[in-house]
Amino acid sequence: MPGRTDRIQTIVSWVTDEPSNSTVYYQEGPAIVKGDFSNKSSDLTTFTQTHTVILPNLKPGTVYQMKVESIDQAGNDAYLGPRTIITPQKGESIFDVIFKNFEETFKFLRTAGQ
Repeated sequence: MPGRTDRIQTIVSWVTDEPSNSTVYYQEGPAIVKGDFSNKSSDLTTFTQTHTVILPNLKPGTVYQMKVESIDQAGNDAYLGPRTIITPQKGESIFDVIFKNFEETFKFLRTAGQ
């Protein structure tokens, strides 16, 4: 569809040994750049041992580097990563399927008018 930007999401989850907040740092590309990653998604107000962060705007078929950080209420921090993920290629959306079925259903109209 014209003007549509395809994006996918991924879920990052981890467990800590005591309640802490959640941050995922991520960047596009396989190489680790010195310093902080260029993007992040955080929940700094909820302290839990089971962490889940959704990254909703990733490009399909792309390599990403990510690392997670959790800081407990006493200010102790822990990092995991970096890790590499590859997002899946774009699949058909429900709109693509409906449009394809509609087009196939009414294909006879195109041939009848010729």
